[in-house]
Amino acid sequence: MRKEEFKILYQKYLIGACTAEELQKLKQFFAQLQDTDDLEDVEILIEKDQRHIILPSDKSSDILENILTSTHPKRKTVSIYTYLRYTVAAASIFIAGFLFFKKQEQETVPSSPHVVFKNDSNHLKKVLLQDGTTVYIKPNSQITQTTNFETDTLRELHLSGEAFFAIAHNAEKAFIVQADNDVSVRVLGTRFNLKSTKEEQEVVLTQGAVALSRDKENVILKPAERAVYSKEHQAFETAVVDTLQYIAWKDNQMYFSDTKLAQVIHQLNKNYAYETQKLTVPKAAGNLEFTGYLPTNNLDKCVTILNKTFANHHIIITKK
Repeated sequence: MRKEEFKILYQKYLIGACTAEELQKLKQFFAQLQDTDDLEDVEILIEKDQRHIILPSDKSSDILENILTSTHPKRKTVSIYTYLRYTVAAASIFIAGFLFFKKQEQETVPSSPHVVFKNDSNHLKKVLLQDGTTVYIKPNSQITQTTNFETDTLRELHLSGEAFFAIAHNAEKAFIVQADNDVSVRVLGTRFNLKSTKEEQEVVLTQGAVALSRDKENVILKPAERAVYSKEHQAFETAVVDTLQYIAWKDNQMYFSDTKLAQVIHQLNKNYAYETQKLTVPKAAGNLEFTGYLPTNNLDKCVTILNKTFANHHIIITKK
């Protein structure tokens, strides 16, 4: 959304004139902001307009929360000029409201042991540990902190499911992630993705180095390498991979590289399992290949992208 469009929609929201579509745009705009610097740019834009909406601190915070929690716009007959008479509120108040919103997406886990963070939602969760480590947790996954990061000699977590770890470096305290399948990942400071499910046990390294172990099997991974534990051979199998394919999910994206369309549709239906409608594609088009990114939080946008990509093939991907 352009910032000028944001200003107009925000003004419309204050007087209850937003449509359902416009309200959704506002919510998506806030969700895409990464930090307060982005919001300050918006505040500057509003302040430059002599007709800007001006609110007291308590109303500013309430409005932001209302935008983010509303599912239907509230219609009011209040004139916009009524709101123009409010006294000036500092931009920091609005930024405080923004930080409140971001806190809903990023939670801080205390350093005491046996803290559980479970992701029961359909969207990824971001957790900031007290040592500075950031963990992106996939839906239907959870981490459990099993040591005290401040007093114990090791920083240790247990993972069930899949998560991406950006480990804060600490040469004096190694970071260990134990998986359900008895795979152990030991690092000092690095970035990696770990999947631990009944079907798959894999580690993909993007930065630094990690030591993997299971039973008596040990292996050291280098950046851009993927390790999968083979139950059949009871050993780790490693290969150089395109890491984007394995970590794009933490940015609400799915990455495909020369992937058959039938497989793309299968992955999308699996990711959007909570949707009542499923994607379908003509069997004749199943072998077409797709390379690119698709969002993990907007199925309609996925359909639009795919239909535009394969428009020359005269196929239509639909939801049924």
